[in-house]
Amino acid sequence: MVRCSVVIAVYNGEKYIKSTLDSIINQNYENMEVIVVDDGSNDGTAMILKDFGEQIKYFRSNRVGPGGARNIGIQNSMGEYIAFCDADDLWVSDKLRKQIQFMDNNLQVIGCYSDCEYIDQNNCHIEDVDSISKIKDKTFYEKLLLGGNYVCFSSLLIRKVFLERVGGFDESPELIGSEDYDLLIRLAKEGEIRRVYDRLIQYRKYRGSLSSSNEKSFHSTLKVICKEMNKADWKNSFKKKVLCNFYDTFAYDFIGDGNSQMAWYCIRKALMKNCFELRIQKNILRAFKLLFQQKYKKRKHCI
Repeated sequence: MVRCSVVIAVYNGEKYIKSTLDSIINQNYENMEVIVVDDGSNDGTAMILKDFGEQIKYFRSNRVGPGGARNIGIQNSMGEYIAFCDADDLWVSDKLRKQIQFMDNNLQVIGCYSDCEYIDQNNCHIEDVDSISKIKDKTFYEKLLLGGNYVCFSSLLIRKVFLERVGGFDESPELIGSEDYDLLIRLAKEGEIRRVYDRLIQYRKYRGSLSSSNEKSFHSTLKVICKEMNKADWKNSFKKKVLCNFYDTFAYDFIGDGNSQMAWYCIRKALMKNCFELRIQKNILRAFKLLFQQKYKKRKHCI
């Protein structure tokens, strides 16, 4: 029996898909299958995948989105465990071995994830990232909602039975970009998902990747939170805290992007939920500084 099925959804990934698959096929763990779902690529992705022959199980879908493509992979998998990898990320050689050993030693958990390293387009190191929430003394479910999605999805390993129990990915178009966050929230209600204290993933950050657009991420993440809020029995104080933290986090991100319009929008929303939060006051100061810099630059340009 196959112990682990690795599911990769790809769309126009000709630049990185070969190196991604090489990092998976060259794992020092052999009892696995690699399932690649090409979601209607119109570049050279299909030709690259053909070169891997029987090393992978290949499926092609017609622009169903990352959630839909991953669902196809799950439905055609035979493993006890399901691991996911984005089509531009890389695994270190003992990623699967360490995580499956962890799961075998912790039968009460339903899944695990690891720390990661950020790399750029040229595989150069950007920074090391510990996949840990700043929210303390809360359940994994509460940490995800109060602190955002801090899990590197390419590091996730889940017992397949629990993926089937929650119905896999939500394929709604408005959730694209945050469908992994939505899945994690639903899985967190089924059981414990733990961190493996190793840096097992190289996560690629670059302009043009889906996760690099903060405005798209803002809207899809808000949809995920509202979806969960509408069906869960949350106390009003918890709702306010979740939304306050959400808007405050994105205010910080938009200030970093130089997007003062969205930054101020998020600050106003956060203040409506909790005007005494110290982090919001700090973001207000940062937003004023950004606004001043932008106006000064514009005025200097006019002169």
